[in-house]
Amino acid sequence: MSTTSTHILIVDDERAICESFANFFDDFGYETSIAESGEQGLELVSQHPFEIGIIDLRLPGIDGDTFIQQAHKIQNHMHFLIYTGSVDYQLTPPLRTLGMTDAHIFQKPLKDINILLNAVQELL
Repeated sequence: MSTTSTHILIVDDERAICESFANFFDDFGYETSIAESGEQGLELVSQHPFEIGIIDLRLPGIDGDTFIQQAHKIQNHMHFLIYTGSVDYQLTPPLRTLGMTDAHIFQKPLKDINILLNAVQELL
């Protein structure tokens, strides 16, 4: 899949992270949208097609796990990466059922954002 047709949704309550990731992926030709809550993210998912979601776990309102499950119901082709500050997070059974593995979890802060780029490219 070419990057010019790939749309990435970034959901994180830290606006600086959203903007940083959006700018980074934009530089590689990806189209990006950002949301600062799970509810905003679900609104975007219901309005636009996305191939990838980069999702924080701790969000105001619905959490990242719940967001992923609900977003998958709307767009079942969508893939997800988790970007979290939680060092002891374990994938829940519902997320494993969606095909997610420990390789889809990334710890904040990343020393090299290219690791996330590589994960996106592998999912495509």
